[in-house]
Amino acid sequence: MDNTICRTNEYFFNNCKIRFGRHDLVYDRENLVDYHITKWFVDNKISSEVEAIAMKEIIFSDPEYWASIPPYPNAIKVLEEINKKHQIFLASDALTVNNEACMIGKKRWLKRYTPFLNYSQLIYINNKSLLKADMIIEDVVHQVEKFEGIIILFDFCYNRDFKPTFRVHNWTEVENIFNENFWE
Repeated sequence: MDNTICRTNEYFFNNCKIRFGRHDLVYDRENLVDYHITKWFVDNKISSEVEAIAMKEIIFSDPEYWASIPPYPNAIKVLEEINKKHQIFLASDALTVNNEACMIGKKRWLKRYTPFLNYSQLIYINNKSLLKADMIIEDVVHQVEKFEGIIILFDFCYNRDFKPTFRVHNWTEVENIFNENFWE
């Protein structure tokens, strides 16, 4: 879900601006070279480690934060179309956040943004390579490097050394892959 369906990193930056008055923060997808935002904040001297961890813990402990992360353009429309033809599941690494707010919020997000899906289509798993499926859409390499099916990887600086089956930049490109029916 995060950084594939949802604009999670961008939304985190915006929450830091609003909640903590950090108006100096500018989300730049091309400069975010680590998917661990707190580490990136510290490495780039944007905040101290204590401040970065505190911001993350406060924001991540709010179920409404997780429930309201905006989806990428076309993500919901494409997911709904795919769901009409294929069995899909949303897999989330909510377990490593280590608080219930993430899991509760993601269930609320599912209900809010994808009413065509049900809770049984949401999977919490901390190693997506263990999933048995034909295809996976992801952004974090260690989550999929041992996945045995087709890998669609959303392009970020932190995953450019990995060679997926398909690399995409948006949901229109995902839709094009599905419209090609290459796996049938």
